[in-house]
Amino acid sequence: MDGLLSDMLVYITIGALGFGIGLIAGYLIMHAHYQRRFLAIGQACEEADSLTPIFDEMERET
Repeated sequence: MDGLLSDMLVYITIGALGFGIGLIAGYLIMHAHYQRRFLAIGQACEEADSLTPIFDEMERET
């Protein structure tokens, strides 16, 4: 019985660590993606000298 509880604790710990690592990795990937997108949109706004690219991107994302 004691072995079963310690095994379950190990599996729960591994699951929690996997979930935490996945959450952090997902956040970092999404942060990098949107940082690149917003820099590209900012450059497009600078080239067009208007805010139209921002509105187009907002429309595409919603």
